[in-house]
Amino acid sequence: MRRRLGVILLCVSLAPIARADCGSWTLSASRFRAKVLAVKSLKSSGLTLLTVVEDGKPRYAVSAEVQSVQSDDTPVKAGETWHFAVHSVTGSFGRRNPAGSTVNLEADWLICQDGVRRLMSLDPIPSLSEIEEFDGWPQVGHRYRTKVRWTSESGLETVRPLTPPHHHDSGVSWINADDYPQLRREGTERTIVFELVSIDISHLAEWHWLSIYHFKVLDAG
Repeated sequence: MRRRLGVILLCVSLAPIARADCGSWTLSASRFRAKVLAVKSLKSSGLTLLTVVEDGKPRYAVSAEVQSVQSDDTPVKAGETWHFAVHSVTGSFGRRNPAGSTVNLEADWLICQDGVRRLMSLDPIPSLSEIEEFDGWPQVGHRYRTKVRWTSESGLETVRPLTPPHHHDSGVSWINADDYPQLRREGTERTIVFELVSIDISHLAEWHWLSIYHFKVLDAG
């Protein structure tokens, strides 16, 4: 529930900032497994660091080597070493002194239309492969199981409707639906597993935004 609320607040509370800096922007996420190499005080690190925006004033530098990623469509790649500036080591890595340990992490990104990228949050997660039941409030980088149907009027849609944040119109783009022709049967319901890859957000008017959710089908039975 904490992460879901955070995603909703991210869409709404960052809207004035992103509107001023971006005009339109994309929310995406990286789920990855990493070995923590070192934890140092910020002043003594001597590294070029990526600051976690929502974490508060940075106090520590944490270096982590990425061992595996859930999806290739993210800024984080296996084999890379990242250096994070965090306020709370426990909050971002799940333990007080994670040096030498391997952890599962989720990073939330805000990417402006000009390519400027900000790391908004970094949190420990239990697993990279968890599949959740879709409740209408999807989070970027998460995988869901739900029923969908195809109609000639609307195309592919979830039986349970999407619930966007307040002040947001919404739409859905199925980025690989053509790879699953069995889904294109008029009125037929099927259970699928999908991932929310990213959300594109555009400012339309004062306190009015458009959010396009990009879903990727992972399994159609």
